Amino acid sequence: MDVTRHCKLCDHQKIDFKTGTYCGLTNRKPEFYGKCVNAKFDSKLDIEISDINIEYESVLKTKWRSYIYSITFLIIGTVALIFGSYLVLNLLAQSEYDYHYTRILGSFSALLTFGSILFIFPIATKYLSHYTNSFKLAKT
Repeated sequence: MDVTRHCKLCDHQKIDFKTGTYCGLTNRKPEFYGKCVNAKFDSKLDIEISDINIEYESVLKTKWRSYIYSITFLIIGTVALIFGSYLVLNLLAQSEYDYHYTRILGSFSALLTFGSILFIFPIATKYLSHYTNSFKLAKT
């Protein structure tokens, strides 16, 4: 365990660019295992707790927006996938592929089908995964 993480919250912590973190009481590097008996957690701990709570509240505020974005993009992707598949099935049912509009519709249906799989669905999952990752980090 890195003892300087423990010292980060202590009011006795001093920082020097040459030696790094050292104790303001002993003027030496931290030399304890587990917990320091001289630690004083007042002002730095209050500031850290306040910062963590502010970050946690800001993450919670993005919860519904993330859900709405994810659901919206899932619906758009599903509609594009179904419509593209419908166009492909109708084009395959036709026996004549010589028409110019048939080729355009075929390209459009392939674009809809693969575009929804490759672009729209990942966007939908991006919002939700970003929220869950931010929530886990803020909670820890």
